[in-house]
Amino acid sequence: MAFVKSPPNIPDYQLEVAFPESEYATRLELVRESMNEKGLDVLLVTYVNNACYLTGYQTPLANWYVCIAVPIEGDLVAHVLDLELMNLYLHGWPRHAPVYSLEWWDEEQAADELSGILKEHGWADKRVGLEMQRDGCSAHFARTLSEQLPQATLIDASEVVLSRRVIKSPAELETMREAARLTDIGIKAALEEVCAGRRDGDAVAAAYSAMSRAGSEYLTIQPLPYAGESQRLAHLGAKRRVMQKGDVFSMEMTGVFNRYSAPIFRSASLGAPSSDVLRLLDTANATLELQFELAKPGVPAQVIASELKSLAKKMLNGLTQPRELYAYSVGIGFPPDWVEHSMYIHERMERPLQAGMTFHSPHGFRVFDRGIGASFSETWVVTENGGERLTQAPRELVIVD
Repeated sequence: MAFVKSPPNIPDYQLEVAFPESEYATRLELVRESMNEKGLDVLLVTYVNNACYLTGYQTPLANWYVCIAVPIEGDLVAHVLDLELMNLYLHGWPRHAPVYSLEWWDEEQAADELSGILKEHGWADKRVGLEMQRDGCSAHFARTLSEQLPQATLIDASEVVLSRRVIKSPAELETMREAARLTDIGIKAALEEVCAGRRDGDAVAAAYSAMSRAGSEYLTIQPLPYAGESQRLAHLGAKRRVMQKGDVFSMEMTGVFNRYSAPIFRSASLGAPSSDVLRLLDTANATLELQFELAKPGVPAQVIASELKSLAKKMLNGLTQPRELYAYSVGIGFPPDWVEHSMYIHERMERPLQAGMTFHSPHGFRVFDRGIGASFSETWVVTENGGERLTQAPRELVIVD
């Protein structure tokens, strides 16, 4: 364990801080309110998405260890791998706040070192929150802390930060609008590559190039292309599949701005689409529009899901089954996942919507035994007047002759 006595001297003009200091201060205050409600003395944030939310920290190596110790009052304390120190300070970590590092190749010792840090700061016998249900907190990590800190009370605090992330601030919404703009650029470029004889990777390359040139960052998930009978599958990466006349091509993808994602699904037909494909897309369009109409603050998610499922069942008329899930929250994302994991719209979710919640609604419908499918989706925000689209690309089937 090495205490960082001399932070790297990064000139202010080289700092890459996503939000004003006041934004991070507000987030910390909100998280501490949730900590207080749960009776925590200190929260160990090991989920990189949550670390980014609180401090701006980010790295393409999102599965590498990081811990931000958040006491109920006083300075935050960071524990990071040595190769990631620059990323910590580059993205806004206060130079006066304590930082400890360990060699990147010795990551398995992180919990042992962290135990020593907690003892040093007087937290060894406190109520300590762990993000037990999030990436970054392994069984080994939690077990080691329990063994090294026998006087501490370890509490599952997986929802503490997420409960605050689910409502986006005005600054976050502006960031997501920019991410959506990049997404729109990417999907337009991808659809322009759709042509018989071209590969799925050609569309992916076009999307990635267009978004990168427009300012997008490394992606949370690589673009996911589907063509022909691959429509029956989910989460396919590009793999040299050749588009053919008669195929329906769909792509799910996002641009990224300051680690915020705004995914989209769009579809194209290589030739005249069948009546079944048109019915699938008509259903997707209708359920999306109804969702935007219903999605107002105070409306329970399960009520919206029930209405959407009923409409989908009626419009599909037995062609395939309606969806169970109609939206999930999105915001900050790191590879390999853009799902925020804080809020869903399905029939088992009783929680009401609140203004500022942001969702991705992948309304794709597939006829699995026939290998046909088509999808539309939007990223959107809950407002007092209903759902407002953030992604703005035309939601219509592109027909390629």
